[in-house]
Amino acid sequence: MTCTAYLVLGATAGCLSEQSFEVSPENIHQVKVAEPATALQEEAPARPSAREWLTETHATMSALLPSPRNSALLTEQLKGPSGQSVNVYDHFGIRESGLRTLLGNLEGIKCTAQSASRESHIDTPPPAWEGFEDIQIPIDGRFELSGRMGFARRDGKTLTTDCIVILPGLFGDNGVQRTRDMADYLRAAGFHVLALEIRAHGQTEARHPELYNTWGVLESDDLLHVSDWLEAMPEVSRTGLVGYCWGANVAMATGWYDAVGPQNPLYSERIRQELTAVHGPRRYRAGYVLFSPILGWERLRDELETPRGALTDPVYNAIQETIRDRMVRKGYENPSGSLQQLIQEEFNHCGVPLPNGVEEAFALVRFLPYKNKKFYDKLSKVRTPMLFVHGANDPLAPAQEVADLVATTDNPNVAALILSGGGHVGFAAYAKEYYFGLVAKFFDPDTGPSAVGATASPAMPAVDNSVAPSANHASAATACRRQ
Repeated sequence: MTCTAYLVLGATAGCLSEQSFEVSPENIHQVKVAEPATALQEEAPARPSAREWLTETHATMSALLPSPRNSALLTEQLKGPSGQSVNVYDHFGIRESGLRTLLGNLEGIKCTAQSASRESHIDTPPPAWEGFEDIQIPIDGRFELSGRMGFARRDGKTLTTDCIVILPGLFGDNGVQRTRDMADYLRAAGFHVLALEIRAHGQTEARHPELYNTWGVLESDDLLHVSDWLEAMPEVSRTGLVGYCWGANVAMATGWYDAVGPQNPLYSERIRQELTAVHGPRRYRAGYVLFSPILGWERLRDELETPRGALTDPVYNAIQETIRDRMVRKGYENPSGSLQQLIQEEFNHCGVPLPNGVEEAFALVRFLPYKNKKFYDKLSKVRTPMLFVHGANDPLAPAQEVADLVATTDNPNVAALILSGGGHVGFAAYAKEYYFGLVAKFFDPDTGPSAVGATASPAMPAVDNSVAPSANHASAATACRRQ
């Protein structure tokens, strides 16, 4: 079902298969849990911006990386003296043309494979997790999203603390060990955790096969409902969001949608009719962590129109196998490895007629310029801390695109970190103490960039309905697969 090419490699080398990564209890970052009476204070002094926080935190944690001397590019380093984004591959001494080959990028592919699931858990739920229970989250009385919820406890009592929502990658589910590892760590650190399966994923797909993937368009509205549902619990102070691969794209779209609302001109009247979340107050106030987003996904779509071989291009071949599997499962005619065909089929069946075709939906999740299509700067609207984490040796989603995107925004709520290793979402395999600790520190309600009392940038309006075109900037093609 997932990443066939990597499975072939894994059969001949055990290091190229999914693994679990755990951290010793003494190395878990324990957050200071605020008392309920002070959890939502707005009068406390503002904390450093996301960018300042990242600079300070990385300085204290860089020794945990395999090669700390040249191990990372931070936000302020992504823009060169001329104002253009730096060349990520030159900085790290990486040959870009070899990123999708085993010979040219063994370390990146190894980290990626060790963080990828071999199986789908739609027909059969994944094994139970200790301390978690399977739940259903109602979405405006229309349907339910499936997830696994774990409450943080100390001294036998359930804490009142933030809840972190974890999203899988494209067509992933809670059978991915990477999700369980992060969920276990965050719960041990003092957070409640919800591992969520969005439309067309996991047990949500099993229970609601009538819900199709809308590629972040309607999922963003669903996620605002999820945040509201969680914050209605007396044990939950705020919510935060972690996304992997395409799940990171959905999280990005949610952060923008939360800021601008459905009245933004990019939303057509037809799509607007499907959006039911109430706008105004910030959701996911604890922030967003985005691991290996697929920023140039329209370029990927174009590249996947050409069939790829398992030996000549194993990475793209694996993506096409995942696409073909999805088409077969849903009974689409003439199943192929075409991402364009899959996207069109999903929209054809999702029950939301789009007068201008899927292009009106694409504009809502476009974060980089693409050909002559309209492009708007979405990151400038983000009003809650958002952290990008990417690997320079990512074989699927070029790290250069993160530099190209982040270098164009001065929003202090947006920070980015490009590590020399980690492949595609394989940061636990690369440097697990750094990886887990960074996330826990980011969400720390006392010291993180969205610490209790911290406020959004003064320039960020509560709801911004404007759109502003942005200049084009260079960007390489990307890739994704079921995560």
